[in-house]
Amino acid sequence: MIGAALSNHSQIEVVGLAGDARQALALTRRLSPTVTLLDNRATRDLHQVNELADRSSLIMMTRRTEHRALVALLLRTPVRGLLVHGHFEPSDLASAVTAVASGLGWLSPVAAAVAASALRDAKDDRASCGPADDATAPDSGDGHASGDSPSRMPRAARNP
Repeated sequence: MIGAALSNHSQIEVVGLAGDARQALALTRRLSPTVTLLDNRATRDLHQVNELADRSSLIMMTRRTEHRALVALLLRTPVRGLLVHGHFEPSDLASAVTAVASGLGWLSPVAAAVAASALRDAKDDRASCGPADDATAPDSGDGHASGDSPSRMPRAARNP
């Protein structure tokens, strides 16, 4: 279904389809696609996710938004996009692929809601650890609040 939906888009060329992450890695090594779509059920190995993301801009697809930890984990990897099955249309998929191909990130609305919730929870956890919060954190001299350096930010959130 996903390959067919993308094949109908004039700006997207589907160059390969894989059944699992190992096949996706082999195809990515051979074909060097600009964007790779990967269902999170295809692997539980973050090394495979990272290698795919090193070779191609990676969009993960999941059904498991009830597990905020999974979404938070995926957002800390070099994943450039996150879509939730059942909560996007074929046109949304094509928009995600073209956006990620141009260097932007992409979160489906459900993934964005889970990500925002995870960020709020993380902020609440930080707030309970001490008196400083993001609004009052001193500038570290590089244009970022202390503890918020680009190297600690999720790669998916960095500017390309």
